[in-house]
Amino acid sequence: METLSKLTLVFLHGFGGGPSDFDEVISYLPLTLRIKCLTLPGHERAQDPMCLDEEIKRLGKELGREENLVLCGYSMGGRFATLLSEKIKLKGLILLSSGLGGENERRLKKDQEWAKLLTENTPLFWKKWYEQNLFASLKKLPEAKWQTFLKKKEKHNASNLAQSLENFSPANHKNLMPYLKAQAHLLFLVGSLDEKYSEIAKQIENEIPKAQVTLINQAGHNLPLEAPKACAQHIEAFLQSLKETI
Repeated sequence: METLSKLTLVFLHGFGGGPSDFDEVISYLPLTLRIKCLTLPGHERAQDPMCLDEEIKRLGKELGREENLVLCGYSMGGRFATLLSEKIKLKGLILLSSGLGGENERRLKKDQEWAKLLTENTPLFWKKWYEQNLFASLKKLPEAKWQTFLKKKEKHNASNLAQSLENFSPANHKNLMPYLKAQAHLLFLVGSLDEKYSEIAKQIENEIPKAQVTLINQAGHNLPLEAPKACAQHIEAFLQSLKETI
């Protein structure tokens, strides 16, 4: 536990989320661990989103002052964390259900269509967004937990959120595999029910033998919501493995 007190763990949430998305994960982590949760641009009361490159520079300056830093990002937050890894010195990088980016114009067009719907009819957007196959496993959540999760969406400004969806699309940055290969310590967590990102996990496992790649049973894409205790256990074990680097 003494080793963990020397680390700073920074969480970056996914699209449409916020810092509180990690509350349950954090509740299972040691109290001695220094923890910081960022709010991605365009979310809740954060600043209006700029272009992706400018946001990465801004966050790099904000986090560059931290020592013994470990970034942990979920989905969109994982792509932010990976891009930040080129700008700041990390002890480790933890990715939860995170993509590699480098996608084509078709993906950008689709995200632009989603952004348009978000500004025109926000309730319909969220209904259709969570009807995607990627989120099918969320239907198994207790109703009270699901409604609390949906209620949080009201914290966002629809216009700012739509801009972030478009600006930070996986089509707006190059493939992140080279960034991951450059990491000395990498943990990639994915739900066993998340078919799309399980394929990414296999790719990382094949191309980066030193990476720790773990499937969490009976969980889908939204690991902080669906499997917070398992996430915390794997995160803590990974942090303990960094003790020789501190």
